[in-house]
Amino acid sequence: MGRRSRKMVKTLESTLDEKRRVMAIVAHDFVNPFNSLIGFAELQLQYAMVHEDKELMNYSKVVYNSSQALYQVVGNVLVWSQLDSPMKPNRVVLNLGSETEKVITICRLMAEDKGVRINVNIETDLLVMADENHFSIILRNVVLNAIKFTPRGGRISISSMKYGNKVSVIVDDTGVGMPVKRVEQFMNNESLSSTIGTGQEKGLGLGLMICRDLVKANRGRMDLVSSEGRGTTVTLMFEMSKNQ
Repeated sequence: MGRRSRKMVKTLESTLDEKRRVMAIVAHDFVNPFNSLIGFAELQLQYAMVHEDKELMNYSKVVYNSSQALYQVVGNVLVWSQLDSPMKPNRVVLNLGSETEKVITICRLMAEDKGVRINVNIETDLLVMADENHFSIILRNVVLNAIKFTPRGGRISISSMKYGNKVSVIVDDTGVGMPVKRVEQFMNNESLSSTIGTGQEKGLGLGLMICRDLVKANRGRMDLVSSEGRGTTVTLMFEMSKNQ
């Protein structure tokens, strides 16, 4: 490689490093304002429900759901932009039950608003190895995707299972399911286009792709089984902590 080529490579590497730093700053700075907005919208919605103010309740639901959706989209784009970074996930010991409950608390209001029940049956003493932020993004995307494609009156079940030194989180829904071709695209690591949810929800189609990549980065595995009209089952497998 000539001197000019080495200089170009060095410049490109410097540009990529700068891009990663900028994206990391953006990712950090946008979280707190979004959390404040979502928290305020939730408080406003609770106030409207207590005072039986239907008009305020409807507006509050729109603000809350829109804030959640925007937070999800922007967060996914930021995370996906950093997946080529050489930085490894900060895998720590996580209590599967408590980490799952954190995610479900965020998603439950959206599910209730759509008339979808969420049942959680996670063993409280299971410990897994994963990056805390990555785990939250993975499970939140999977659960929100299940809510998106489950019609009113449907159900989402979240359970756990141990396989030797592995622990799985299983998210099973009674939604509309996916056509065979779409499942094959996912299993073959192909890109997925966005589709409209049962409540006319929109998205960028990045959710499951990001989950797939993040689970792999955390030394785990993600499986998907689905058929049209019969719902979808997503299995997220992580390494069990040696402290178990």
